[in-house]
Parts: sequence; structure tokens; C-alpha cells
Amino acid sequence: MKIHTLIIAFMIGIVWCSTVIAADYEKGLAAAQRGEYARALKEWEPLAEKGNADAQRNLALMYRSGRGVPKDYERAIKWYTLSAEQGNAIAQISLGVMYQNGEGVPQNYRLALKWYTLVAEQGNADAQGYLGALYFKGQIVPRDYKQSAEWLTLAAEQGHDKAQSMLGALYLLGAGVPLDNVLAHMWFNIAASLGNEDAIEGRKRAARIMTSDQISEAQKLAQECMKKDYKGCSGAQKDLRVPNPSIKAMAATLPLTINEMDAFKQQVQKCWNLPTRAANAEKLIVTIRMQFNRDGTLNGNPEIVNKGSIKNDFERVVAESARRAVIQCQPYKLPTEKYETWRAVWMNFETKDMF
Repeated sequence: MKIHTLIIAFMIGIVWCSTVIAADYEKGLAAAQRGEYARALKEWEPLAEKGNADAQRNLALMYRSGRGVPKDYERAIKWYTLSAEQGNAIAQISLGVMYQNGEGVPQNYRLALKWYTLVAEQGNADAQGYLGALYFKGQIVPRDYKQSAEWLTLAAEQGHDKAQSMLGALYLLGAGVPLDNVLAHMWFNIAASLGNEDAIEGRKRAARIMTSDQISEAQKLAQECMKKDYKGCSGAQKDLRVPNPSIKAMAATLPLTINEMDAFKQQVQKCWNLPTRAANAEKLIVTIRMQFNRDGTLNGNPEIVNKGSIKNDFERVVAESARRAVIQCQPYKLPTEKYETWRAVWMNFETKDMF
């Protein structure tokens, strides 16, 4: 009976202590929201010292941003680490960013990836979407479209509009997932409905190379997907998209040989008339995405993929001249038995090869 009484007293003490801690934390939060950072610091610092993960995270943010205290990346790292080690997702993501950028610590992509992955594996949609973007762009990790698609799908199924838009781009490119304009349009449409502007543009690009029946199917799938709360939306409806594989079609999965790729480039280069002064851009690389019909003609307009790396008007003129060359030189002589390999192609055009 005495032991039972002690246990009850101990549990009451825990509840009382938790209530006090929560009240002090809320006081600090209210003070910070009013811009009274000195008061917030006074409330949170004792809690952080006692191991409160939320208070530790907030102290880290104050030291990282210099709000109410002198900016101090080392202290920010200290508090973020203590909070992250207790499983605080925001602290883990923030710690990853600091290691990625080298803020207060030597730049360390391995540790950045560790923290991002840890949060993503806990189901955090922001972390999943960010990891998908890193693998998509090849930032801090080797570019891996399959990994990108896996992380983006997890985030997209939680309603993450940026992930949905990027997943649409992967389906449009056939990168890491099967080439599928209908699913691309579907994901763009869903993300656009959530206000994502990139998705609006992506939907327009997809629609330009689709039939009216395909667009109707994509719109229907988008409505069904939203009713399912975005779960299981990249399923296997194939009637208007990718035919079922057969033994006869196995050759279509074989990659183009180096000689076949070189022959393709040579066909384009015959039509690529570089503008005057192009030597000034001899290190420029223009990446163009193309989709083809089986007869070697283009299916839709080719697109310049790496517009973000083109720095000035002159380089834009050079890039546009490469795109025009792709249009002018069709139809292309490519092995019809490998059509599934070259139906969607990304190709780098390097101006140095023209001198």
C-alpha cells in the first residue's frame, strides 16, 4: 500500500512538472511572437538546459538567425544537435541544412544527407520532398532519378504540392519512372489545384504533346486521386499510355550504342548553325529534351531543360539555335527496334564540339 501511494505521488509530480514546463514554454513562445526575444530566451534557456527538445530547437533558431542574441552558429549547432538527437524533426532538417551549407561546421554532405534521410524515413513530407529534389538535381548526392521518384511519391501521397509537381516532371521526362504523359499531366493538375505555379506550366507542356483523349483521362485520374487523398495514384491504367511488354518488344529496352548516339548527334549538327561570336560561348552545354514518333519525326516541340544555367541573352540565342536544329533536321534515322529507348531523349549539345 505504501509503495502504491509513492507511485501515485511520483506520477502526480510528473504531471505537475510537465504542466509547469508546458506553461513556461508557451510563455516563451508568446514572447517570441511579440518580438520580445530576451523574454523568450529567459523562459526557454532553463527548459533547454533540462532537455526540452522544443526549447532547444528554438534556442538554436535564435542563435542561427541572431534574434535576441548575437548570431552564433556554433551555439546553434549545439542546440540543434541536442534537439535532433531527441527526434525533433525541425531540428533534424535544420541541422542537415547547416551541414550542407557549412554553417558553424565544416561542410559535410554525408551528415546533411544522414539528417534529411532520418526525418524522411519518419514520414515527414517536407524532408521526403527535399530528398527527392536533391536526387533529381544531383545536389550533394549523385543524380538518381529512381531514388528521386521514390521519395517524391511518398511526399506527393501526403499532399506535398512541390513533390507532386516534380513527380509530374519525372513522368514527363521518363526519368526514374516509365515515360507517361497522362500521369505527368495528372500530377501537374493536382499540384496546380494546390496553387503550385511550376505545375501550371508543367501541365501546359504536357498538354502540348497529348491527345484530347489522354488529357481527358488525366483529368479523370486527377479527380479520382484527390478523392483517394493522393494515395496509390501512379497505378497501372495503361490503355492510352504504355502497352504491355511482349517478348517481341524486348529489343526496345536495349540502349542505343555509342555509334548510334554519335550518328544521331551528327544528324543534328548538320542543321546547327551557330550564331556569329559563338566562340565566346564555347563551354556552353545545352540540354534538350525531345520526344519522337516511331518514324523519327518529333512528337511535340523539343524543350531546353537547363535554362537555369544559361546566363545571358547571347547564350540564350545559342541555346535556341540548338533547339531549332533539332526541329529542322527531322526525321531522324534511328533503329526502329529500339524505339522505346529513344522515344524520349535528353541530349547535351556542347558548343566546343563545333569548333
